[in-house]
Amino acid sequence: MGKFASRETPLRNLDDKPRKTDDVPGGRMKDRRAEQSRFYDERRTKVDPAASTEKGIKQQSKWYSITKKSKKKVLELIEQDAAGVTILDYCCGSGKIAIMVAEKTSCRIIGIDISGVSIANAAQSAADEGLTPSLDFLVMDAEKMTFDDGYFDVAYCVGALHHLDIDAAYSELARVLKPGGKLIMNEPLVYNPLIHYYRKKTPHLRTEWELDHILRKREIVRAREYFHDVNVIGFYHLFTIVAVFFKNTRFFPPVLKTMQAIDSVVLKIPGVRWLAWQIIYVAENPRS
Repeated sequence: MGKFASRETPLRNLDDKPRKTDDVPGGRMKDRRAEQSRFYDERRTKVDPAASTEKGIKQQSKWYSITKKSKKKVLELIEQDAAGVTILDYCCGSGKIAIMVAEKTSCRIIGIDISGVSIANAAQSAADEGLTPSLDFLVMDAEKMTFDDGYFDVAYCVGALHHLDIDAAYSELARVLKPGGKLIMNEPLVYNPLIHYYRKKTPHLRTEWELDHILRKREIVRAREYFHDVNVIGFYHLFTIVAVFFKNTRFFPPVLKTMQAIDSVVLKIPGVRWLAWQIIYVAENPRS
């Protein structure tokens, strides 16, 4: 879609709303890093299928059954520059994307996450697949990484920026990328009122900070303060969400295909496309 220099009508009624911050002494978000670590340690620990955490994972996973198109695009963007380079999987979770990329390319991938359980799961999965030589997984604070400046050629971040202080994340990612380096991001958007209503009604599926920091346009534009070039690749999943309600039925594949065709048209319409569930954008050439 070209460089992010949008001529769309600004969504001021939403973008001007103040964000909550953890910088206020005594503020309720002061311990958000510890909260995030605890939350995902619990979510990614193998538990009894009847436990609430397991139910929450199943409840959330059904929505991701319709995200094949965005996942495919993210993988394409990573793999096109992966040969022989060092890649950062930023907030890697259980390392599924890193494993898929490592299986197809000759790169080295280092995944970091604040959740020790997630990192243990990722390391075990890499070992099970015989990919340990090309994959490393480390417990690390994403806002205070310990890597040297310019260590990585490529970084990617899938569904994690809204868990973080956006400026700290962009600053650290720009710092650890080489001159000319690339950052690939796949994030949820805040603007669809039905999607956001669902988020508010399912607080057990996310932390309080996460709910309050789903990305707005201004957070995407802000990447230009840290990177010379920021390009929106596309918007994903609006009408395809309808297919979720046909999950586990024989109608799911045709409904999903039909809704994908509708999305391919509707999500090209300025303004309307910001109602999508997710956006993919790329930032290149970190500012020194």
